[in-house]
Amino acid sequence: MGEVLAMSGRDTDDAYLWAAIQFFADRLPDSDPDAVAFSRVLRTRGGIAAAADNVVVEVKAKTRAQQIDDAQLRLL
Repeated sequence: MGEVLAMSGRDTDDAYLWAAIQFFADRLPDSDPDAVAFSRVLRTRGGIAAAADNVVVEVKAKTRAQQIDDAQLRLL
């Protein structure tokens, strides 16, 4: 979930995203598998946001390392 959120370009505390998940969780019957999944996503919101932030940091670090490597190759 964190990777998908990070790659979507949305902010991890996007109120519209979490409100939509809450909307679906509230509208479905409690025994529905999707309602259970949405409820789990809401319960683990902090962990998902942290995972998304970690992915963004990792991608930025890899991009920066690649830029440095490319610059070094041009010097040769």
